Amino acid sequence: MARASWARLFCTGDVNVGWKPSGCSLQPGPARDCLFVTLSGHELGYLGIDPYIKRRPDLIKRAHVWIFFGSDLGSPRRQNRIHASDDALEQWALAAMEREGLAVDNKVAHDATALGEAGLIQRGGGRFFTVVCPSDFFHSPADRWPDSVDVGLLAWYSSAFANGALQLANQPRISGEACLRRFLAGKGGPQPE
Repeated sequence: MARASWARLFCTGDVNVGWKPSGCSLQPGPARDCLFVTLSGHELGYLGIDPYIKRRPDLIKRAHVWIFFGSDLGSPRRQNRIHASDDALEQWALAAMEREGLAVDNKVAHDATALGEAGLIQRGGGRFFTVVCPSDFFHSPADRWPDSVDVGLLAWYSSAFANGALQLANQPRISGEACLRRFLAGKGGPQPE
């Protein structure tokens, strides 16, 4: 089920990827547009996100949520840390992770200064969520599989947030509180009130 849902997220007609797997045109796309961005260069003064945002200045606030997968996600024997801009996003993340058996080890206060690219979104007034697993290997040549990456753990994070992102993408544009109530009730994407 999760595999089919995740494939559906990528098979919307809104994104020109140059190809469509057979049958994708028969599946409805999510209620919201989904942009997937890989950013690099944060250690060099945010060379990745700065130009991206400069070309799309209204995107920070227009986006429903920015989700960042931070440093060393899936590091073995390391505690994770989440930071959400508001309670609704924190509850969304807790529920998504719990469904895959992932515990949250540390939570950063909503109003704390966000680190990395999430900080730019926070300063611009956007909603964000980030999860990291700090490790001794961050930005190091030793940050390689198999010693610093637990592939099984990374798969659990992937499943949790693939399903969670799909759920967010299918939420109609209603209040955050109504979305949270429906999500926590296990009813999937909320219905307009």
